[in-house]
Amino acid sequence: DNATNHGFLWQHPHFQDRVVAFWQEFARRYRGNKAIAGYNVMNEPTTGAINRPGPMMAPEQPNWPLLNAVYRRIVAAIRAIDPEHIIFLDGDAYAYRFMGLDAPFADNLVYDYHWYMPPSLGPGKYPGTIGGQRWDRNVLRDEIMRHEGYQFTQKHQVPLYCGEFGIYQQGPADERADRVRGIDDHISVFEELGIHWTTFTYKDVGLMAWIKFNPQSAYMRIVEPVMRAKKNLRADM
Repeated sequence: DNATNHGFLWQHPHFQDRVVAFWQEFARRYRGNKAIAGYNVMNEPTTGAINRPGPMMAPEQPNWPLLNAVYRRIVAAIRAIDPEHIIFLDGDAYAYRFMGLDAPFADNLVYDYHWYMPPSLGPGKYPGTIGGQRWDRNVLRDEIMRHEGYQFTQKHQVPLYCGEFGIYQQGPADERADRVRGIDDHISVFEELGIHWTTFTYKDVGLMAWIKFNPQSAYMRIVEPVMRAKKNLRADM
């Protein structure tokens, strides 16, 4: 991320060198540390945004040779120092696209996808119609099984990890209750299909977390100017 909204990491070997150096340092620091589950080398890479600024979730055509080359370089640098910890690799296009990734090329790789879909987002009733589509547990299961992350990891028989999902906390109380039912079905399907998962919990300050802070709490008063600036500047976009 930078002020131009261009992904300079993909264009400049200098920035790639810096990423590799960071991971070499992390591997030296944490090798043998059993409190660390593993290393997620890059959050939501998006190679398709190389030359086109625009909104965060605009459709992208991944540059698979470039992403695969960067991933192979980072993994090799880590493995030369730390042969034990899990390495997590996100799909392209914000951890949604997987089918152009190289087949698993090192030991102990886990593939990470992110899931921001109804029914945990709303608006609308669950089970019911959300965004013009009928949603229930069966539909949810079908959608997850069609996801490129699931298809890729089933093909190569490697673990799939859903590293981000949660409950959209804004809107009427009855809709939020429906989203809790939706998140329960999400987790039920993950467990049925053998998909590992973690979800937003507390420090997401009221957007995707299961629990919201009291707006008058000391923590929220401290971070409020930053949150207001992020909203006004559309920093997340």
